Amino acid sequence: MEETGVHGKIILVTGASSGIGAATCRLLASNGATVIGAARREDRLRDLEHEINALNRGKFHGIKCDLTREQDIEDMFREVEERYHRLDCLMANAGVPLQGALLNNHTKDLQHMMQVNILATAICIREGARLMQKVSPSSGHIVIVGSDNAHKIPAAPLMHFYAATKCAVLALAQGLRLELVGIESKIRVTHLSPGPVRTEASSSMFPNMKDPQAELFANYTPLESDDIANAILYAILAPPNVNVNEIVVNPIQGDSIPRPKHLSG
Repeated sequence: MEETGVHGKIILVTGASSGIGAATCRLLASNGATVIGAARREDRLRDLEHEINALNRGKFHGIKCDLTREQDIEDMFREVEERYHRLDCLMANAGVPLQGALLNNHTKDLQHMMQVNILATAICIREGARLMQKVSPSSGHIVIVGSDNAHKIPAAPLMHFYAATKCAVLALAQGLRLELVGIESKIRVTHLSPGPVRTEASSSMFPNMKDPQAELFANYTPLESDDIANAILYAILAPPNVNVNEIVVNPIQGDSIPRPKHLSG
């Protein structure tokens, strides 16, 4: 196997049990990286661990982590430091899409989206940057997975609060980059904005649909998780003096899914 720029790197991926996170773990490990995948669903992590490690390319280790608990996040980074003694790249990918029209919503859903999408991301980038600066202050990369909803608020009201959390995630990435430049750190920061992707998460937004994937994408071909994983690898493989600040990835048909009636309110 030809070595790439991620060969031998220690990379932590949150939201690793499915979708974009799992696809990225597979791709990075297939290129020789040692990947630590964090998620709540321990059974999914074990399955992914067996699948990736059976290929004998890179390595994968799963860590059960509830990102709504700060102690879990701190324990996760402590385990990475104790086990691997460094962190080369953090992919802050975990996020939850729930229904949240601004005029019609459940507060608990809004709180959960804020907890996972914003606060957990902020804690992860704080702890990730801290570990990188402690062990190898002249390098490091933080990749933050947001959404193209941070650049274009969707017409569907049910997605408006989710979009607001993704606007906050974009602000986290931009603010982090400014702070790192301010202390003359060499840690790179990339914000990735995927358009519609065929994942479990895209279905969970619309639980009242009998078959969300079929209805949402009846006349539209979305991105696949592997497409986003390849974009992430592209950013990581950029030369160390190059920071890929932002990547927006959309299907060739554009960023607007033809709207089923379910999305009108």
